[in-house]
Amino acid sequence: MLAFVFAALVIGVLVVIGINKIAENYVSDVYLEEDATIKRDKKNIELFKEFVSKNGVASTDTEKISEFMNSKTYLYMIIYNQNNDTVIYESGWWDEENEDSNDTQEVYTEEASDNTKTIAGKVSNSAADSDEDDTASEAEAITYVGMNEFPVKFSDRTCKVAVVDFSEEKIINTVKVISITLTAAIFFIVVFIYSSHITKRIRKLSEEVVRVENADINSAINIKGKDEIAMLAKNVDSMRNKIIEQMRNEQIVWKANSDLVTAMSHDIRTPLTVLTGYLNLLKQGEYSAKEDMDGYIDICYEKAIQLKELSDKLFRYFYVFGNSEEKLETEKYNASMLFNQVVGEYAFLLNEKGYNIKLPDILPEYSIETNALYLNRLFGNIFSNIEKYADKSSPIEISAEYKDECLIYTVQNSINQDAGKKESTGIGLLSCKKIAKQIGCSFETIDKGDTFNVKLAFVISKDEPEQGC
Repeated sequence: MLAFVFAALVIGVLVVIGINKIAENYVSDVYLEEDATIKRDKKNIELFKEFVSKNGVASTDTEKISEFMNSKTYLYMIIYNQNNDTVIYESGWWDEENEDSNDTQEVYTEEASDNTKTIAGKVSNSAADSDEDDTASEAEAITYVGMNEFPVKFSDRTCKVAVVDFSEEKIINTVKVISITLTAAIFFIVVFIYSSHITKRIRKLSEEVVRVENADINSAINIKGKDEIAMLAKNVDSMRNKIIEQMRNEQIVWKANSDLVTAMSHDIRTPLTVLTGYLNLLKQGEYSAKEDMDGYIDICYEKAIQLKELSDKLFRYFYVFGNSEEKLETEKYNASMLFNQVVGEYAFLLNEKGYNIKLPDILPEYSIETNALYLNRLFGNIFSNIEKYADKSSPIEISAEYKDECLIYTVQNSINQDAGKKESTGIGLLSCKKIAKQIGCSFETIDKGDTFNVKLAFVISKDEPEQGC
């Protein structure tokens, strides 16, 4: 906006300079050309002669002469005795108080303003004091340096009259007024056009926002330009995208909630029905041998474990979708010692179940800041997911590397295609993401179809760890 206003001002200034330059060239080259100047001087003398003749003006009647000069704003006049060159009248400063001393005033040299000429003396003095000047032709001008002199016959005598026309000032002043007015008009027109354009863009942006609000939130906001309005449109569109993302997440949560309720109601009812049935048989003693009783007890235990797993699953669900976002207390740990202990425990359990776990030979010796208890829960969820969906025939590779001031742990496993067909609510991974956020690390999963990667990134702590594990 400021740049546009500045451009309008520059255009206006250039217009003023251009018009004034043209006017100055016209005045200096045409209007003030010698023939044109003499022509204007003769015209002014003719008007003055007509005034003198019509009103019977004497050479000493300064009041009448001043009356004529008052009607000629851009005319300078000197009247002096043609016999002895004493000044009788000079426009601009002569008044009635000088009338008594007119005949005794001495000859002097007058330096006029920039727009007047200077009387520097006669070009020729041969007939200056001659009485024959009274009979000289009125049409003949006696030329002085910088001025034109003409004989004028007053009611009492004939005098020499020198005039200077500086009406070029009127042209210059008029041009200045016109140029300034034109510049102001150009400036306001440009600003008005720009303001109309801005108003149109704001109105369009408002209409798009209303459309997004009332009709179609997926309708994109048009972003044009790089000014403040474009930034506003970009921010509005970014807010719209965040709302869409939030709505999508809410839909995912709603679907996960619905699926969980459906699955949990079915999964809990089935083992609970079986458990109740076998417990009723045991209570009523409806078994023929001890082996039957032991079989019933084993079945009851198995169903109880299923119910426990379902209750753990329900707990994770409420943990993930609960409102708790509190930051956990963290401490500095030796990364190598901490991960050897945490990962080693789960790796041992999976090895016992037939999985092949490949641990890194040497872990980087860095310190990290985390919460050991929740880190253990995080890896518990990761290895629980591996146990459900990993292919036992392929090794599970765990690696560690230092990159960009971070310690990155990667767990990779091949996917058991049969196990992958099982329905999943994704609560386990959501739980991992929430725990990772609370303990100050990043959590990323990469599903390539046949392999599944989990990456954990911890910021390296510059200070020495306060404790080991």
